[in-house]
Amino acid sequence: LQDLLYIGNQARSKIFEFNICLPDVLYDDVVEIDERIVVADETCQLNLNAPKARATNLEEVLVEKDLDKNEVHEQLKRIYAKGIRSLGVVFLHSYKLVLQRFLHT
Repeated sequence: LQDLLYIGNQARSKIFEFNICLPDVLYDDVVEIDERIVVADETCQLNLNAPKARATNLEEVLVEKDLDKNEVHEQLKRIYAKGIRSLGVVFLHSYKLVLQRFLHT
């Protein structure tokens, strides 16, 4: 995700221009939270042996990598120590477990 924020969509109004000037990014730091859920699907060939959970939309998902709340807390403390006081948060597919993850913390 960090690279995606930098690369963007690479849209340029003058696509044949040789002197390409990239705009400055709007952020100072990126912290990625390591958690992964996968929709439980009979046709999936990943062969995951992961615990199951019920998503917000009642869909069954597999929790391939669980959220480490202590790690998240440490990352946020490091950001705070750098003097960063504002955050932008991107939830990539986490909407599926929003109730389980954020209301029960």
